[in-house]
Order: sequence, then structure tokens, then C-alpha cells
Amino acid sequence: MEEILADHQPARVRPPGQFVAYSNYGTALAGHALAEQSDASFTELVDERIFTPLAMDDSTYAQPLPARLESRRAIGYTYQNGEYRAHDPVVWTLPPEGGSLRTTATDMGQFLLAHLNEGTYNSERILEADTVREMHRRHFTKSEAVPELNGMAYGFIEMDRNGETIVGHWGDTPRFMSLLALYPERDTGVFVVYNSPGGSPARFELLQAFTDRYYPRSDTAVVEPPVGAADRALALTGDYRSLTISESSWERVLGVMTRTYTVGATDEGYLATTRLGEGTRTWVERRPGVYEEVGGSDRLVFRFDEDGRATHLFRGHFGPATYERVPWYESLTVLQGILGAGVVAFVSVLALWLGGFVWRRVRGRDPLSGPERAARTLLGLVSALWLAVLVIFLLAWINFNAEAASPSLTLQTGKGLRYVALAGTVGSVVATGFAWRDAYWTRWVRLHYAVVTLLAILFAWQLSLLGILPL
Repeated sequence: MEEILADHQPARVRPPGQFVAYSNYGTALAGHALAEQSDASFTELVDERIFTPLAMDDSTYAQPLPARLESRRAIGYTYQNGEYRAHDPVVWTLPPEGGSLRTTATDMGQFLLAHLNEGTYNSERILEADTVREMHRRHFTKSEAVPELNGMAYGFIEMDRNGETIVGHWGDTPRFMSLLALYPERDTGVFVVYNSPGGSPARFELLQAFTDRYYPRSDTAVVEPPVGAADRALALTGDYRSLTISESSWERVLGVMTRTYTVGATDEGYLATTRLGEGTRTWVERRPGVYEEVGGSDRLVFRFDEDGRATHLFRGHFGPATYERVPWYESLTVLQGILGAGVVAFVSVLALWLGGFVWRRVRGRDPLSGPERAARTLLGLVSALWLAVLVIFLLAWINFNAEAASPSLTLQTGKGLRYVALAGTVGSVVATGFAWRDAYWTRWVRLHYAVVTLLAILFAWQLSLLGILPL
């Protein structure tokens, strides 16, 4: 564990204490520190201090799963091509301190009861009452101006809904999605786990439905924007990206594509947000900088700098995340536009170069001169290389968990090709200068060459912003 933590230590990219961003690494480091102060491993400590006193006989952090539990291991599924596909169990990459708990709803019920009963279950005590209260209270406030915005407790995440105090946690692997929620003031707890990716939204829908059913909201929902809302909403538009993304590796692409909220405004003054994997959501202003979901109970809260410009976004129901406003050139619209234009340009090069070769052979035209042929070959190779790099890293994103744990030969090859493509792009810039100076081809062909070279530069720039091309 010590070697894993040393080899994968993330760079600190902002001063501590400013914002909240969930960290599996931080949790793993805390668990390792605990084990270092004991004569036992982390797994043994949890068995001794939590699982045994609470009679959680079917819970373990051990990997692989002990033989006595293997026959009862749940299967994870994805729905593909009209049928459910079973998957092998995942080995967690920061075991066990980073989160590899296997458990049952019955065992988690006993854990919930201990927390609701000030640290005791039956006659066994795992925590002092003051410790339980300390774990349940807020330790990090995301916005002093909006105290009702959910923050972070100690290990627990605030999930207040309908004015109810709720603390809990959720967990994800590629196929399993869980949620634990405590209503301390109601002496109530909920635990649910799903064995397919669809459980990700379903667990929060369940939490909201449960809260609505038993503890409905007492205030009145806002439905119409107040006076001046349209101008205020327009000033908030843009892309806001989660801070829980990599700043130094290709894995950044996952966060950029899946953890970016695009905020738009309507003429009436509503906000509309979109995110990959999530439909458009509409928000109405409660007060400046605070918006409530239309037809829901979630909130958006904006933080402003001293000039009154929105710099950060917080989601009310999502405690462990901060979204930072990104400049226009890092927006998904610009990213997708440049990458899309690049793909079209590169394909056009390959098609036109091949077509030109065939046309000259059929027509019996003179072959290209050496410099002309070299310039065309160079841009053709650059186009093919950038397309290959894009496809390789797209596949790595699709198979993210496997590639992050153990990079494939294909991904390793792609990491090398990206620098070859970059070097070829620089060469194409030089070739563009020669093409115009020495009047290669026709004017339109030279213009096409120059435009494709420019798009190759912009393509490389966007890949660098995605972390695919470290510069």
C-alpha cells in the first residue's frame, strides 16, 4: 500500500481548504495512516473494531473475496444488444483502504442502527456518542452566503432534502452503485445497492422519492423567475467543470467529458443545464446566485469574485464536488467543434490524396515533384496519426477502469503516436510555407493544405487541454 500511494500521489494544484473535491486517494491515505499506527492491517482492524461487534458476518474488505463468501457473490451486469451481460468482479486499485467493501443490505442495516443509536448495536459499542455526533455534523461549508447548501460532514456527505437533515455516502464500481443515507433526527436509515450502471441515477431518485413520501417539503416551490432574472441568468452562462478530475494525465478526458455542466439561459430568465449522460434540467431563481430545479428539489449555487463574476458552481444535492467556470476556449462546444472539424479535415486529406493519385494515373498526368510528393505524404501521415490517436484514446475512455488499472499495449502505442503526430504537425507548418513560396499545386489545393495544417495545430491544442497530449 505504501508503494501504491507513493507512486500515485496526485499533484496539489490549489491551496488546501479552499474547495471540496472527493478523493479516493485521500481516503486510502487515511486508512494507511491508521494501519501504520497499529500492529494489524487495515482489513484486520475493520474486522476487529466494526464487523465483529456489529455481527456483520457477511462483510469484508479482503480482495479477492474469501472462499466462504464467493458462492454468494453478486454478479454485475450491463444491458447490451437487448440482453444482460454478466461481468467478472472488479479488483479495486487502492485496496483495501481506498474502498473495496463487499457487504449485504442486512449487514449495512446493522451499521446504520449503530450510527442511529449513538454508536451502539445491541450491547456492543463501536463509537462514543460524541464521536458519532462529530461525524454527522458539517465540517466543510461550501458557501457561507448560502448555509442551506449541502457540505461535507466527517466521512459522511450531507444530502439534505425537503428541509430534512440527511447524511450518508454512495459508492461506485463499473457495475455496482450503492447509497447509504441516515436521517438522524428521524431515527431512520436507508441502504440500497444496484448491480448495473442504471443504479447510478436510480439510487438518488429513490432517496428523493423516499423523502417526499415520508417527509414532504413544507415550503412552496418557486415557478416563475423574479424581475431582472433574465439579465442575471445570462451572466451565469458557460461551462463549469468539476475539480475532481486529473490535471496531469490522459485520465483528465473522463472528467472533462462527463463532469462538465454547460449552463445556458432562456429569454424568460430560467437556467438550463446539460451534462453528458444527463438530460436538460431547468432552474428558476430563488434569489440572486441561488437557483432551484423546476419540478425538483435540487439547487444550484454560484460563487462570485470581487467583481461580481460567477467563478464556481455548487450542486445542492452533490456535496463532495465543486465546479469551476472554464474559459470559453475550454468549453465543450469549442472542444467538440475543433475535434469534429479536425476529423473531417483529416479524412478529406486521405480521400483527396488517394483520389488525386488515382486521377493522375487514369489521366496520365505528370507525377508530382519530389518536394510536392513529400509535403502531401507528410500531411497524409499526420492526418492518419491524429485520427489513430483520437480513436485509441476514445477506446481507452470507453474501457476507462481497465486502462487506468493496467494500460493496454494499444494505449501505450497511442501515447507514443501522439508525439509523432505532433512532430509531423510542426513539419506540416514548414511544408505549408514551402508550398506557398514555391507555388505547389493549385491555389485551392494550397489553401486546403494550410487549413488542414491549422486544424492539426488546433486539434493538438485541444488534446493538450484534455490531458491526452501533455505539453
